[in-house]
Amino acid sequence: HINDSGKADLPFLNINRGLADYRSVQYVFMKYALMNDDTLKSLPLKMYEDISGKKFIKKRFLSYIDGKPGFNTIVIDFKLRYYELIDRNSERMYNIVNLGELLRMNDSVFYRAVNNKIILIGDYYERDIHQTLFGKMSGTLILLNVYFTLLNGENLISFGLFLLLFVGFFLISFELFSDKSLGERKVVAKYTRKKFGKFILKILSYVIYLAVLSILTYLIFNIHLNILILAVYLKSIHSFLKYLRERKNKTDKIETEEKNDN
Repeated sequence: HINDSGKADLPFLNINRGLADYRSVQYVFMKYALMNDDTLKSLPLKMYEDISGKKFIKKRFLSYIDGKPGFNTIVIDFKLRYYELIDRNSERMYNIVNLGELLRMNDSVFYRAVNNKIILIGDYYERDIHQTLFGKMSGTLILLNVYFTLLNGENLISFGLFLLLFVGFFLISFELFSDKSLGERKVVAKYTRKKFGKFILKILSYVIYLAVLSILTYLIFNIHLNILILAVYLKSIHSFLKYLRERKNKTDKIETEEKNDN
């Protein structure tokens, strides 16, 4: 874990280890960093590297797994939910065993029980419980779902994903720098004649566009995009460009009036 001074509290034994901390927004788990400060690898990442033999490398703003580009900070799609873990009638059966019962097993039974299995030790019910977008979930279960994300390659940047994002951001960039506003286009104008349509166009246009782009990336590539920061950024750029255009138009108008007077 990272202590209050910003340094890592390492286990007292010199063992293979990884960082278990995560970032939260208003105490809600939102996304997970595979590597922190370019040096501290997370526990799920270390687990993935040791089991798969593939290596994660972070170079400034770019990250690679086994030579393939990927995201370092990812939004998790929870493959295993909390209700599935505790539901004995679930299609996927996971064995939750009290640690005391495990320690009381004789050696032969113990080795048969854990052979070729991944063992996750943690508190699934009381203290290590965290709020997520999918409800409350134990910290151990969050780390396991991060591992599943890596196992399925859902943090990798494929050519198809790159192409979709390129086309999506090209279109929105074209709209940003175009002299004609979105409301002036024929396709949009007929929907913005009423007050509600104008409100949607003015306030939520970029949010809706990015939400659609995010839904497409999730449905096709199972990757979540964090659209809030992008929406604020695009809205700020749009407002700044609008201010520059209005200022230029005002200057041109004054110069035209002065020429007419002369």
